[in-house]
Amino acid sequence: MLELSLAAHPKGYELNKTEFCQSLLFHPYAVRHYELFRQTNKAGHLFIAFLESIPMAGVVISVIERIIVIATQLSKNHLYSTNSTNQIFLSNVIKRKKGKALAVFVETKGSNSNSTTEDSSEITLTNSELSIVNKQEENGLLLPNSQLNTPILLSEALSLPAHTTVELKMIKNLKKAIFEHKLVEKIEDASEIAKELTRPLRTIAENVKFSVTSAAEQGFFRPTMEDAHFHLSLPDGELLGVFDGHGENGQVAHYVSERVQKLFVERKSDSEDMIEVFKNLFKDIHQEVITKKIDCINGKLVGGSTAVVCYVCRKTLKTVVATLGDSEVWHFRQRKALIKATPLSCVRKWSSKKDFKRINTYWQQHLGRLTLSRDFKSISLKGAGTLQPSRSIGDRQFCSDQAFPLVSQEPIVSMIQLQQGDRLIVACDGVWNFLTKQMNQLIETVIQHTWDNEQMNIAQEIANLALSKHNDYDNDNVSVISLRID
Repeated sequence: MLELSLAAHPKGYELNKTEFCQSLLFHPYAVRHYELFRQTNKAGHLFIAFLESIPMAGVVISVIERIIVIATQLSKNHLYSTNSTNQIFLSNVIKRKKGKALAVFVETKGSNSNSTTEDSSEITLTNSELSIVNKQEENGLLLPNSQLNTPILLSEALSLPAHTTVELKMIKNLKKAIFEHKLVEKIEDASEIAKELTRPLRTIAENVKFSVTSAAEQGFFRPTMEDAHFHLSLPDGELLGVFDGHGENGQVAHYVSERVQKLFVERKSDSEDMIEVFKNLFKDIHQEVITKKIDCINGKLVGGSTAVVCYVCRKTLKTVVATLGDSEVWHFRQRKALIKATPLSCVRKWSSKKDFKRINTYWQQHLGRLTLSRDFKSISLKGAGTLQPSRSIGDRQFCSDQAFPLVSQEPIVSMIQLQQGDRLIVACDGVWNFLTKQMNQLIETVIQHTWDNEQMNIAQEIANLALSKHNDYDNDNVSVISLRID
């Protein structure tokens, strides 16, 4: 794709052809300037990002920036060009310290020559440029020249792909998931983990193989199986879903599972905003559940279901996770013989601040009708019964007040950048309630044991381990899906 470059990072930015031709209301630089502010700590970038977020000011700035981009392209005034006959290429990552700066040796290639000759010249990078090179190297983007078909243009190597505004929101939710699971003590530490797990891949994934296994067990002391799950291979990716039903033998869970498989592609084609895709998807299915007449009690579908749906893009391996309630997705990655686990889902129960605030408001409007259990695990509503999850699809008896329904259908959507060798485990709370606090045992007894064994059903092994932790008083149905990328 044609790249129109104003200047090399960090003083400038790039517009690809698609961005350049989009509406003036689209501000690709806003996010990039914000990222530059975080890297360089220069207030000017933050100020420009703020201006571009203002509708009218953003339009004016977009016009000015596009004019400058065109003028720069026409003048071919690239920051890292030596002269009319030579271009600087990054040959390898041979580094030599020079005080606080770092020198990167380069090789030059004449425009009229097919051979590449090593030059003794070197470029001293600024601290901000150096940090970008280090990030590129850590992410595997800078490879020795012998591993490349063609050398990497230095200005290209120094420019990092920017996340979109929607992706930044999903990354923020990933930080929440890491912090809320008490994986770290500080939100800054969660940010570092999230940053590492969301670095974009430089090349499109090729020859990727997805291996999926699943398992579902009723539970020793459960009269019925109320969960539902699915795995659907789409032309552009993999779609996984687990639905933990409650009430009437899990009718809602099975209905939601079928509808997600049918409606996801349609909703995804309507919008590129994955947060809106899942919000609209769950909202529409919820309306179907509470209004659609089917063959069940009183001619209506009763009960409800939590949901966790995971979409993995086949080309980019970007993965989006939408969580509604207390089912979850966990990510596993091996590094130097150690397997690390990361939660991708924000669990929402009645103890969460936003949902507890909703209860307080309802209390004020309906005095005496609502009771919250002491352990914050469930609510009881007169004439409606008891409900544990704070967010679910269905549960019509808790949605009788259309102006202020007790149950929310708003999912929390996060994202992660997968790579070959990663594992995803999608499961209901019947698994995570018993294994989250024993994650080390899960990794040692199941994940590590099945890591390189393609014959073993890792989902079934996890289900068996979860069932072994159940007891007479606290047991649940178990549903697990495992996805492995080879």
